[in-house]
Amino acid sequence: MEIHGLGRHQIHNACIALTALHLLSKVGFPRSFREIRTGLAEYRHAGRIEIVHRAPTVVLDVAHNEASMRALIETLVEQLPNWRLAKQRTLILAISRDKNQREMLELALGHFDRVIFTRFLNNPRATPQSQLLEWGQEICQRHQWHPRLETAETPQLAWSMAQAELGEADVCCIAGSLFLAAELRSNFV
Repeated sequence: MEIHGLGRHQIHNACIALTALHLLSKVGFPRSFREIRTGLAEYRHAGRIEIVHRAPTVVLDVAHNEASMRALIETLVEQLPNWRLAKQRTLILAISRDKNQREMLELALGHFDRVIFTRFLNNPRATPQSQLLEWGQEICQRHQWHPRLETAETPQLAWSMAQAELGEADVCCIAGSLFLAAELRSNFV
């Protein structure tokens, strides 16, 4: 069976879906193998490790907690074709204040050369970018990581800052919240 989308977690998700379909078929909701195969092959999840631009590669992801951030980083490092070849790996990050921000930062910061902290505008739960910067500096110092850490008042400004320095072979990842992904997705579709 063909499954689209980067990440080992996609295989896990497909297995769960197949198990659910199998159980449903036992109680009167049959589906043909062809329907299932077509469904898996055609499934796309906008904003989940979605490559929205090439040269430079821009990845949009709704990672908003530790598990999804871990899956994102694992996928970028292990499966994104030009990850290792990129001269600069940039992260644009905004996180809701009701999430475990520090853990998400611990998972992400060591994998990027540049991080631009921002806050989404369409939801009041955004963590101030100054707070993310403070925690980011603390975490990077503790681990002796050396990404360039910056802030931007708006997601659009963060994208403009990132775009100004991206070369064709570079990678930019936009992550940390569904709200951030929604605010920046219109730049690419």
